[in-house]
Amino acid sequence: MTYQHVEVLTSRDIIPLADWARTADVRGSVAANKAKQQTIPAFRLRDRWMIAVAHREPAL
Repeated sequence: MTYQHVEVLTSRDIIPLADWARTADVRGSVAANKAKQQTIPAFRLRDRWMIAVAHREPAL
């Protein structure tokens, strides 16, 4: 099962990755790289990276 299937089934709100990056204080390029490397549960929907609103980046 892909991240897209899991997030669509379990999350109420799905937002663009850029919006999530702004609220999580992560640079957009860093968030995009993490999405491409599959280190965060983001997925492509109509050529845009999407992620669940509830996803929280672990503190380092």
